Amino acid sequence: MNFNHSTPAQNIAALRERFRQSSGLQTARIARWIYNNLTLAQIKAAFGLTDAQVATLRAKFLALRDKLNDIDAAGGE
Repeated sequence: MNFNHSTPAQNIAALRERFRQSSGLQTARIARWIYNNLTLAQIKAAFGLTDAQVATLRAKFLALRDKLNDIDAAGGE
């Protein structure tokens, strides 16, 4: 039996690529996960950003997270 494994850094890089290629609700869901689970340093390394760029990106993630939370909380008739 062969096992494949990846490091946390490899997982984050794959998530970054998936975020780059995503659209719609998938983008919002990935943004929410990143915002809630990654540190500033991890985001900075994964996206190759400066501190100021990370702050701007996290603000976008926060807005997407809040919109997604509103959608998740909305109920039907």
